[in-house]
Amino acid sequence: MSAAKRKIQPAALVSQAEYARLRGVSRQAVHKDIRSGKIPTVDGKIDPVAADMALALAADPAKIHASAHGMPETAQRMIPAEDGAVVLSYWEAKAKKESYQAEIARLDCERRRGELVEAGQVKKDAFRFGRQVRDRLEGIPARISAMVAAEGDPLRVQQLLSAEIVAALQGLPHE
Repeated sequence: MSAAKRKIQPAALVSQAEYARLRGVSRQAVHKDIRSGKIPTVDGKIDPVAADMALALAADPAKIHASAHGMPETAQRMIPAEDGAVVLSYWEAKAKKESYQAEIARLDCERRRGELVEAGQVKKDAFRFGRQVRDRLEGIPARISAMVAAEGDPLRVQQLLSAEIVAALQGLPHE
């Protein structure tokens, strides 16, 4: 009976060569994993289910992807999220981390090019500019009150006020 047709029971033990055929690896690779303690044996035989789980737990997720190497999906390491509600695979968590790092790099690049500025600095500059506008406009009555009082023509008063407002605003810094 071929290895593909034979169904192995969870407690059924197989030889190293049979396990190697089931996993699609060489017998030497299986022997190496047994010697290193990654695969447990019982009298030189291997429980395939226990061996798959042991290999999955011993695998470095940064070096191999479990499903790409014939391991069952359930053998992949899972990482709980901070709030415990969502469970991410190693690769999903790694992709999320890479995405955040790329976003940070993009924002840093934009900041260095002058496309982004600190919000606190913008607020401080807006406050300072608003104060300058207010101070210049508040100075208008003191400068032209005598001229306005001497004028009897409302149109001339409007022209004086408009000219003084324009002059006050033109004196502001252009940044």
